Amino acid sequence: EKQVAYLCAHPETVLLGSRVLLIDPEGLAIREQCCETTHDQIDALHLNNGWPVVHPSVMMRTAAVRQVGGYREPYNTLEDLDLFLRLAEIGKLENLPEVLLKYRQHFGSVTHEKAVQQSELRELIYRETRARRGMAAVDVAPPVRKKARRRSEQHSMWAWAALKAGNVQTARKHALATALRAPYLVD
Repeated sequence: EKQVAYLCAHPETVLLGSRVLLIDPEGLAIREQCCETTHDQIDALHLNNGWPVVHPSVMMRTAAVRQVGGYREPYNTLEDLDLFLRLAEIGKLENLPEVLLKYRQHFGSVTHEKAVQQSELRELIYRETRARRGMAAVDVAPPVRKKARRRSEQHSMWAWAALKAGNVQTARKHALATALRAPYLVD
């Protein structure tokens, strides 16, 4: 309802997301995501290996999605980034500043299971976007993952993110999981 009202009041906005609370597989809070609210912040982060819009939080204008050609099959594990960058070329991308979605992180997600493929696609999407926008190519490409993240590494990332966000219970849980799975992992 809040997103619909915002879109009705802001016809220049073609995509509207919101702040998101990332939760672990059991529903414990990790941290908030998508704190960027303005088009310029979101577009800049999209172009710099960031994650400023979480797909399930998004409402998009149908006409705008059709205008840019919708999702493109060759980018099937990173189709949202490809679409969002193209939408940013015809209108504004914005996020509402409040949490409207709890987004579960888990080991069966596309982001976890297809990390290597997504990393390769990201580089291609960035090259195409820069060419389409008449931007100079960058000397440093985003890092390409060579292998999927180990579970112990993911637990460690969740532990640190939760600790930084003040979610101590979640941080302890994932720190313990890290220690049990990889006691010598240095982060």
